[in-house]
Amino acid sequence: MNVPDFEEALVKIVAIARSKDARIGKRNPYWERVFAASLREFVKKLIPEYDPGSPIEKAKAKQLIGFARNREDKLALSPTAITYFLDLTKTFPSNLTISGFNRYISQAAYKARVSDIAREDKGWLPALHEHLDSKLFSLLPKTTRTQAIENGIITHDTNWKSEIHNLFFIFMVNPSSGKLEMAVYNPDLEEVSFMKQSAWFPKGKNNMYACWNFPDNYRVWPGEPIINVKKMLDI
Repeated sequence: MNVPDFEEALVKIVAIARSKDARIGKRNPYWERVFAASLREFVKKLIPEYDPGSPIEKAKAKQLIGFARNREDKLALSPTAITYFLDLTKTFPSNLTISGFNRYISQAAYKARVSDIAREDKGWLPALHEHLDSKLFSLLPKTTRTQAIENGIITHDTNWKSEIHNLFFIFMVNPSSGKLEMAVYNPDLEEVSFMKQSAWFPKGKNNMYACWNFPDNYRVWPGEPIINVKKMLDI
């Protein structure tokens, strides 16, 4: 199978798999177009030059499959829930702060979801917050994002990759919560992805967060436990 045919088949397979999620229930043409566009961009980075008529390499095919599998989201609302959610957003007060907007929009989304599936879904809201915090940060003015990142502290390399980009752990203030949190930072694209903090800092006795010590081998270099983001980007 050549690259264009393989790309088209992946979009179809993921779209069908996504539609079978009981919480989604149908195919979404808009989502599929966005997914196809993101897959196409990934193909351009992974295989900058290729012969459309030649078979795709097995190793490249595996990477594309891995990328496609990670696009099956489980946060999407059904069309009925979306309509209810949009009605709820009309009641939001004006001049909300970032954290206030985050609170209102997440409460409205959860209310719409519960009304749609007719039951509580406690695991859905934390997942939504994790995604929403990152999305809201990406929508802030560039100067605001840059200032927040420069005031953060990179601790170490995650040993993870996002496509071709290296990722780092960074401690910074999350504008949505107003709290100091650990996040994943992509310096190439200046992207920040906030994470569920309790998963990394579980609470111990007396409901206090346990201390998390950074292993020496995860520091950027020996003797430097923490590094300012400006210095990090100059390396």
